[in-house]
Amino acid sequence: MSSASAIIKQAGEAQAAAANYARISERGITIACLHTLALNFLPRLVADLHRKIPSFEAAIVPETRTIEEYLYALRNGTCDFFICYNHAAIPFDVDVDDYPRFVISKDRVLPYGNAEKFSGILDPGREDPIPLLEYGPTSIMSRVLRNVLNNAPFERRLRTVYRATLAESLATAAREGLGVAWLPESIAKHMSGDVPLEVISEDYGSDLDVVIFSSRHNKRPTVQRVWNALASENG
Repeated sequence: MSSASAIIKQAGEAQAAAANYARISERGITIACLHTLALNFLPRLVADLHRKIPSFEAAIVPETRTIEEYLYALRNGTCDFFICYNHAAIPFDVDVDDYPRFVISKDRVLPYGNAEKFSGILDPGREDPIPLLEYGPTSIMSRVLRNVLNNAPFERRLRTVYRATLAESLATAAREGLGVAWLPESIAKHMSGDVPLEVISEDYGSDLDVVIFSSRHNKRPTVQRVWNALASENG
């Protein structure tokens, strides 16, 4: 066997081992997802599925990756499903035959912050700087934010004061009064603390779809049962 072939074989074996390690059992599934969805959405989704189909184990793998890396994980079997947000600003240029998908829920991104400090700060007549809590440039949500803010009447007043990849970090920063963060409602409504996290304006939000992907090559029985259960509800 050539050196190149040996390396490829070892890489494939390592990927298979990683998939088996992440999977709790033979009847278990592995779901890759955004951290934001792992906190509240995934536990509720799995609990709902347990009420509908035979028992199974679920390993949730929240990681910060590119869309291409998530799809590669589906293709090589490292994960069984990928769940993420979808928006006009997030192009999914993938073969729907190889990677079937459908919408399983809805969310909405809105500007949140400390209302006592930032009430009315997005109003067109204002001239004061807006402290922006911004997503890291490699995150999926950064594309959504750019789409929302593009050509907004207050765009020139935005001043980034805090940047993080995770929406949860931005939510905490907003609660602490550092600035304004565009957050999914599903995150904002579950934030706790002494200072309320409130919507600064209803005018500059955007709808989000929650989408599930799989690979047509994945024929594991539990994967098929989960996929069919979700498809029957959301098809």
